[in-house]
Amino acid sequence: MLIVTAGIVFLLVVLHPLIFYFSAWVVRVKDLRFWRTCGAWLLLFLINSVMGAAGLVFLHDRIEISLVIGIMGIVFLVLLVKEWLHTSGWRAAGCYFLYTGVVVGLAFGVRAVAIEAFSVPTGSMLPTVMPGDRFLADKITGRFRGFHRGEIVAFHPPQDSKTAHIKRIVAVAGDRIEVRNGLVYVNGAASGLCPLLPYREPGATPLEFPCTVPPGKLFLLGDNRANSVDSRHYGFVSVQAVVGLAVIVYASVEQPLDPYEKIVLRRAGKDPDKESRPNRIRWERIGTILK
Repeated sequence: MLIVTAGIVFLLVVLHPLIFYFSAWVVRVKDLRFWRTCGAWLLLFLINSVMGAAGLVFLHDRIEISLVIGIMGIVFLVLLVKEWLHTSGWRAAGCYFLYTGVVVGLAFGVRAVAIEAFSVPTGSMLPTVMPGDRFLADKITGRFRGFHRGEIVAFHPPQDSKTAHIKRIVAVAGDRIEVRNGLVYVNGAASGLCPLLPYREPGATPLEFPCTVPPGKLFLLGDNRANSVDSRHYGFVSVQAVVGLAVIVYASVEQPLDPYEKIVLRRAGKDPDKESRPNRIRWERIGTILK
């Protein structure tokens, strides 16, 4: 967690302004001043953030409109750089696109090695992680010191090597798992890492209990055990299939209710249409530490 936080702060506060200054220097902006360049970068960052948030909420399913607005936004940002740095339009465009290219290349490198962003489409980890949450996964820490019980991880399940899922580690290699009266016991103790809901339907898993987690494997469950496809259905998950530790929610947009959620609300005497506000930004979720 500390490594990821420090990395994000370094990228935003130190590296990005330096890359922007370097881009302005490469295209030979005259009378180049460091603090003025940092001010231009800050404006770019704020405007891009606002545009990204607006697009996420209002235009996520309107590709044509998003493309037109994106092009208009680039023209506006280039003009902003031109005015702020007192340079020509060609040099402003060169500075903007060189900076963008370096940042995109850096982002792909960071994604491959250190941090990757994921979105959550389902409610299998409720109430800890909500549908519509977007979170960052730390790809470094777990590789150095291993994975521990209770940690939330992004991983590729055995039956789907392309789609990343998110679940909680309930047992690691060497742990003995038992199921008594619908509850999970790890090494003889009831697991308090997730809500203790009914465990499974008979025959829903390839595992036979009691059993011991093999070397290099993990036993993963969703916090919303009544509505989660996890190790109960596809068995143990290889440590090598884990992408990284789920760390922090950086964005969250409320999703339309699925049929199961509507049934649950109606049983509770609530009106699903009044309880759901699709596409609302959950500001209160941003910055949530996942644990």
